Amino acid sequence: MGFARRDHEIPLPEYTVPFTPNKRTYVYAGAHWAMGAPLFRLFLKGLAKAHKNHVLGGCEFLFIGTGNPALPSIQDQIEELDIADVAREIPQRLSYLAVQKILRESNGTLVIGSTDAHYSASKIFQCLITSPRLMGFFHEDSVGRTVLHNCTADSYYVPFHSNRTEEEILAELSDTLTAFINPENDWNANQEPLESYTARNNALAFLGEVETIIQS
Repeated sequence: MGFARRDHEIPLPEYTVPFTPNKRTYVYAGAHWAMGAPLFRLFLKGLAKAHKNHVLGGCEFLFIGTGNPALPSIQDQIEELDIADVAREIPQRLSYLAVQKILRESNGTLVIGSTDAHYSASKIFQCLITSPRLMGFFHEDSVGRTVLHNCTADSYYVPFHSNRTEEEILAELSDTLTAFINPENDWNANQEPLESYTARNNALAFLGEVETIIQS
């Protein structure tokens, strides 16, 4: 049903973010599920490629709430790819407000999607509103791509499509990750287009359809 901007302004003074001291932290907070799993695997391999080529030792990529017993764990994949010095999983889900604080205090956020063109992660809204920069990796036909484009926030977007080779995708992920973590590179989203996706506006649209049904 959209987002409410006030959710992202609620303080949580008693909560300490789980960051590693003296590292720039980039966060994915959300699910790890079957149709998204191939993109998570590609992302981690792209991260390994970037780390091998450029050494990302001053950074940490944190995956939160991604525990899924039906899939290979993110942490196991991190260790298999030998990137435990730059990536870490917190598999359990955290409270909504804790996640908002984590996003606010991060150096950037990640939106990883699905092999399904119709999937568009709702977390794209909270990341655009809350975090200092965003990197997206999801299907090129997703509505999420339009949202990023309309907000001029697609500087660090990597499109997924089944007709792209793994080599192509990994090369673009590596290059984009390297640019994304460079604090000298600007990223300024235009949040005005997001207003059409607020909970209020979506609720009004929903109720408008209900009224139409009632009247007919």
